[in-house]
Amino acid sequence: MDEGIRNMQNAIIKISEERLGEPLTDKMIHDIRLFQGYMGLEFIIDTVKTSEGNELREYLKNLRNGLSH
Repeated sequence: MDEGIRNMQNAIIKISEERLGEPLTDKMIHDIRLFQGYMGLEFIIDTVKTSEGNELREYLKNLRNGLSH
């Protein structure tokens, strides 16, 4: 896997955990790792940076649904 992709995925996990104040579930981490494109990952980073609490939690729970669009 491309190191840049892995770094972006790790950034999403770190930012999300900091904003939520708790670790992400294994499913959330798995779903983040499914994204392999720079544009999609950049969009996710922007979203998690501007979302909080339940909104962020729900976004991450439903992240996989975005792969089919």
